[in-house]
Amino acid sequence: SQPPLTAFADRLGHPRRILTAALVIAVLTGCMLPFARGFGLVAASIWLSAPGLAVMIPLLDALVVRMHGLARYGGIRLWGSVGFGVMVSGFAFAARNLDHHEAGRLSVYVYIVLAALGALVTLTIPKPPPLSAHRELSRFAPGRAFVPFLLANGLHWAAIVVMNIYLSLHLRDEGMAAWVPGVAVGVADAAEALAFGTA
Repeated sequence: SQPPLTAFADRLGHPRRILTAALVIAVLTGCMLPFARGFGLVAASIWLSAPGLAVMIPLLDALVVRMHGLARYGGIRLWGSVGFGVMVSGFAFAARNLDHHEAGRLSVYVYIVLAALGALVTLTIPKPPPLSAHRELSRFAPGRAFVPFLLANGLHWAAIVVMNIYLSLHLRDEGMAAWVPGVAVGVADAAEALAFGTA
């Protein structure tokens, strides 16, 4: 979903519209989750929200570069990692006395509330300056250097899947408390913020 939706955001002239729509859809589909009793409703909720949520970070990254320049990107972007780490670790602390099922149930409602707050925050994003040069997607010619870029990104996202999904399941199966994955993610995000800050 990233190439067509980011290109559409460029044509609209303001990525805020895509960001707001993605979070509103996340709220609406998130409201389906408390009623889910099987695969179908859970899958529908995730699949309907995934295309919009998948473009949020690329759109925000591009917005930072357009509005503040490439030199300031790392110093601004690190706060996204800090915020994510604080929220995940904060939830882990809040859920420290809950079992895995109770923490999972609570996380659904936290997700809905945060998505709604995020939708409201997107309304405050100022309009970025116009693009100096617009390149059509059909003219994109990556060359051979694009192959290692794709491989590196594949490894990156494989590691993220392990951290965001399988780590919590593994730690649960090892008998660890529900708060442990949140602290682990917080430590990982602190390292990511440090990398952004020193890049």
